[in-house]
Amino acid sequence: MGPRHRAGRGQGGFALLESVVSLVIAATLVLATIGGLLVATSMTRKNGEATGAEAVLGGVVERLRTMPYLPCATAAQLRSRYTSTYPQRYLPSGSTVEVRWVRHGTPLGEFASAGTPCAQDAGTQLVAVRVMVGERSADAEVVLRDPTARPS
Repeated sequence: MGPRHRAGRGQGGFALLESVVSLVIAATLVLATIGGLLVATSMTRKNGEATGAEAVLGGVVERLRTMPYLPCATAAQLRSRYTSTYPQRYLPSGSTVEVRWVRHGTPLGEFASAGTPCAQDAGTQLVAVRVMVGERSADAEVVLRDPTARPS
């Protein structure tokens, strides 16, 4: 009876060790799964913001094209005209629109450098626009044309 009793006691310790190892493995798997889910959720949110920024930018570009042409406009003037014509309600919450620069068309059909003062408006403007949605931005350049301008 004595040797049997000792063998049972050794097996009991082995079972406890197996249980602890199983718990550690299970906990590691659960933590890895949770980590993967957090990364997937974060990536989904970022992709949604990027897609949202592109969609908002498309709307901004179309609205810029439909605004009345403003000869020799600066970036600040176009931004002011845009926000007065299309208030914030046309944008998702937390979105911003920035008119970065305006390059005016020359009579030769080229665009002057950004920041060059407008001496004579030739009826075209190249406008750089940036839209921010959350942490994401989307940029575009759009050509605005004066419908009354005649080609030279």
